[in-house]
Amino acid sequence: MMNYQQFCERCQHYEYDVSRGILCGLTHEKPSFVDTCPDFMLDPAKEVSPTVESGAWQMPPKTSSDAIWALVLSILSFFCCSIILAPIAISKANTAQDMIAANPNLTGDGMAVAAKILAIISLVLWVLFIIIGLAQR
Repeated sequence: MMNYQQFCERCQHYEYDVSRGILCGLTHEKPSFVDTCPDFMLDPAKEVSPTVESGAWQMPPKTSSDAIWALVLSILSFFCCSIILAPIAISKANTAQDMIAANPNLTGDGMAVAAKILAIISLVLWVLFIIIGLAQR
């Protein structure tokens, strides 16, 4: 469920009902927009938000969950299951980069790049350890 309080309180149309919670002063209904509120009007008595553009509230950028997972998996691949986790991390990082390129509200490209680099290093180390292990036999 979306938290409307952070931006509805800055709107001139903001109303609060004790029994119903946050309401739109125009419709007297609970807010239900997803990405933008077309009726948003910044209340000049309240602080200016950097996310207010063109009179409509826009969602702040979100970090891609695939980028986060890619980074977590690539770090874990240093400690266990490199041969399994590193390729999954690379795949997740690629997916994250594609999603970030397609959606301007997503961030995390740097995390995806870092995940790829760490996963590749983990795979290279795994191969080196296997080669060294076989050479000592």
